[in-house]
Amino acid sequence: MRAGFIGFGALIQIAAVSRIHRSAVLRFREVPIMLYGLAILLSGVFSAEPFMDGVPYSAAEANLHGLFATAAGLALCAAMLLYALADAPQRRIGHFVTLALPMLVSFLFAAAPAVASITQRVLWVVGFAWLLYLDKAKEGGT
Repeated sequence: MRAGFIGFGALIQIAAVSRIHRSAVLRFREVPIMLYGLAILLSGVFSAEPFMDGVPYSAAEANLHGLFATAAGLALCAAMLLYALADAPQRRIGHFVTLALPMLVSFLFAAAPAVASITQRVLWVVGFAWLLYLDKAKEGGT
């Protein structure tokens, strides 16, 4: 799982740099995406608290994992908001809808800790789906 977070974060960084090279217009909107990628990558460096009781773990490391995961969520929402406000009018609704999803899923994460594992995966999928949606933007039209 850790390698997945690290790899996903690195891919996000590569994609953001690629979009910046394609269009100077995107530079300010890519900053939170790059922060999202960095936070995802760093959350993979640190282990989360184990799901099973009695397994030894580092509380400090688990706290860092949680901190970077939270930072990733905030950066992703900031990026979605920037794109929703600044993208082509016909694409704004897609950004607003995807912005609502991580907010709702995050609320579910806090309200129902029993399904935290599932909500974490949903957040990952929403972020990945939005990045794919973002990559479908017409060059020069965003």
